[in-house]
Amino acid sequence: MPVRHLAAFVLGLEAIGVLALAGWQVVALVGGDTDSVVSSVALIVLTVIGAAIIGAFAVATAREVSAGRSGGIVTQLLILSQVILSMQLPFAVIPLMMFASDKGRLGALAAPRWQVVLGWSCAALIVALNIKVL
Repeated sequence: MPVRHLAAFVLGLEAIGVLALAGWQVVALVGGDTDSVVSSVALIVLTVIGAAIIGAFAVATAREVSAGRSGGIVTQLLILSQVILSMQLPFAVIPLMMFASDKGRLGALAAPRWQVVLGWSCAALIVALNIKVL
């Protein structure tokens, strides 16, 4: 199997994943899990457009169109940048939680107990998911 077919297949899978995300957003909208219907619909439309663009890059890559390869590379770089950002997130969240829960520094403005527990749980989840990715 030529590399271009493998690259087109991976891009096609990414397009399907983005479409699944749009479906998830539709379920959230229908379920009433939104504050602004207009913003939610705009997000869904943009997500579907993004999926269509990634799908077009997949087709162009399979047909050996240079713009498709370039677009596919840009898509891969954007996904890689998000992975790198997620790896850096604990370095921001953990100090933030330490500061927000410090009653010595913040006094009455310190986060309540339930927010501290929820925040540290989210921080632990982020770290665990990053460890799993590695």
